[in-house]
Amino acid sequence: MWYFKFVPSKEAGVGRVEETLGGGGDIITADGVTIFSYEQARKRAAEWLPTALQKSTGMVPRRRDYTVLDACEDYLNALEGRKPTYIPRKVINAVVTPTLGTVSVEKLTRE
Repeated sequence: MWYFKFVPSKEAGVGRVEETLGGGGDIITADGVTIFSYEQARKRAAEWLPTALQKSTGMVPRRRDYTVLDACEDYLNALEGRKPTYIPRKVINAVVTPTLGTVSVEKLTRE
Protein backbone atom coordinates (compact mmCIF):
# COMPACT_ATOMS: atom_id res chain seq x y z
CA MET A 1 0.00 0.00 0.00
CA TRP A 2 1.29 3.49 -0.87
CA TYR A 3 0.68 6.37 1.52
CA PHE A 4 1.45 10.07 1.19
CA LYS A 5 2.34 12.00 4.32
CA PHE A 6 3.29 15.66 4.66
CA VAL A 7 4.60 16.78 8.05
CA PRO A 8 5.40 20.49 8.28
CA SER A 9 8.08 21.81 10.62
CA LYS A 10 7.17 22.22 14.28
CA GLU A 11 7.55 26.00 13.92
CA ALA A 12 4.65 26.02 11.45
CA GLY A 13 2.30 24.95 14.25
CA VAL A 14 -0.01 23.03 11.94
CA GLY A 15 -0.88 19.37 11.57
CA ARG A 16 0.21 16.78 9.10
CA VAL A 17 -1.72 15.70 6.03
CA GLU A 18 -2.00 12.06 4.99
CA GLU A 19 -3.62 10.27 2.08
CA THR A 20 -3.72 6.72 0.78
CA LEU A 21 -2.80 6.32 -2.88
CA GLY A 22 -3.42 2.64 -3.53
CA GLY A 23 -1.76 -0.74 -3.63
CA GLY A 24 1.89 -1.41 -4.32
CA GLY A 25 2.93 -3.24 -7.46
CA ASP A 26 5.24 -5.76 -5.80
CA ILE A 27 3.11 -8.84 -6.45
CA ILE A 28 0.48 -7.61 -8.90
CA THR A 29 1.45 -5.71 -12.05
CA ALA A 30 0.98 -1.97 -11.63
CA ASP A 31 -1.87 -0.49 -13.67
CA GLY A 32 -1.48 3.17 -12.62
CA VAL A 33 -5.08 3.35 -11.43
CA THR A 34 -5.37 1.25 -8.28
CA ILE A 35 -1.98 -0.50 -8.22
CA PHE A 36 1.15 1.66 -8.52
CA SER A 37 4.81 0.98 -9.16
CA TYR A 38 7.41 2.88 -7.14
CA GLU A 39 7.98 5.40 -9.96
CA GLN A 40 4.24 5.92 -10.45
CA ALA A 41 3.80 6.50 -6.72
CA ARG A 42 6.71 8.99 -6.65
CA LYS A 43 5.21 10.92 -9.54
CA ARG A 44 1.78 11.04 -7.88
CA ALA A 45 3.37 12.13 -4.58
CA ALA A 46 5.14 15.01 -6.32
CA GLU A 47 1.81 16.07 -7.83
CA TRP A 48 0.06 15.74 -4.44
CA LEU A 49 2.61 17.64 -2.34
CA PRO A 50 1.56 21.21 -3.33
CA THR A 51 -2.03 20.40 -2.36
CA ALA A 52 -0.90 18.99 0.99
CA LEU A 53 1.21 22.07 1.63
CA GLN A 54 -1.78 24.31 0.99
CA LYS A 55 -4.10 22.19 3.17
CA SER A 56 -1.62 22.06 6.02
CA THR A 57 -0.14 25.57 6.06
CA GLY A 58 -2.42 27.68 3.89
CA MET A 59 0.51 28.52 1.61
CA VAL A 60 -0.35 28.59 -2.08
CA PRO A 61 2.13 26.49 -4.08
CA ARG A 62 4.35 28.18 -6.66
CA ARG A 63 3.60 27.51 -10.31
CA ARG A 64 7.16 28.10 -11.51
CA ASP A 65 10.74 27.23 -10.59
CA TYR A 66 11.86 28.23 -7.11
CA THR A 67 14.60 30.78 -7.77
CA VAL A 68 17.43 32.10 -5.63
CA LEU A 69 15.48 35.36 -5.30
CA ASP A 70 12.47 33.39 -3.97
CA ALA A 71 14.72 31.63 -1.44
CA CYS A 72 16.21 34.95 -0.32
CA GLU A 73 12.74 36.47 0.11
CA ASP A 74 11.61 33.46 2.15
CA TYR A 75 14.75 33.73 4.28
CA LEU A 76 14.19 37.44 4.95
CA ASN A 77 10.52 36.81 5.77
CA ALA A 78 11.56 34.12 8.26
CA LEU A 79 13.93 36.60 9.93
CA GLU A 80 11.24 39.29 10.29
CA GLY A 81 10.41 39.90 13.93
CA ARG A 82 13.29 37.73 15.17
CA LYS A 83 16.39 39.50 13.88
CA PRO A 84 17.16 42.75 12.06
CA THR A 85 16.90 42.35 8.28
CA TYR A 86 18.44 45.63 7.10
CA ILE A 87 21.98 44.33 6.54
CA PRO A 88 21.03 40.89 5.12
CA ARG A 89 18.59 42.60 2.73
CA LYS A 90 21.31 45.03 1.57
CA VAL A 91 23.80 42.21 0.98
CA ILE A 92 21.24 40.09 -0.88
CA ASN A 93 20.20 43.02 -3.09
CA ALA A 94 23.79 44.07 -3.82
CA VAL A 95 25.55 40.73 -4.21
CA VAL A 96 23.21 37.77 -4.62
CA THR A 97 20.23 39.03 -6.61
CA PRO A 98 22.09 40.65 -9.55
CA THR A 99 24.07 37.50 -10.36
CA LEU A 100 21.93 34.59 -9.13
CA GLY A 101 18.42 35.99 -8.58
CA THR A 102 16.78 34.35 -11.59
CA VAL A 103 18.63 31.02 -11.31
CA SER A 104 16.54 28.02 -10.27
CA VAL A 105 17.62 26.62 -6.91
CA GLU A 106 17.54 23.12 -8.39
CA LYS A 107 20.33 24.11 -10.82
CA LEU A 108 22.74 25.26 -8.13
CA THR A 109 25.83 23.18 -7.40
CA ARG A 110 28.64 23.48 -4.85
CA GLU A 111 31.12 24.45 -7.56
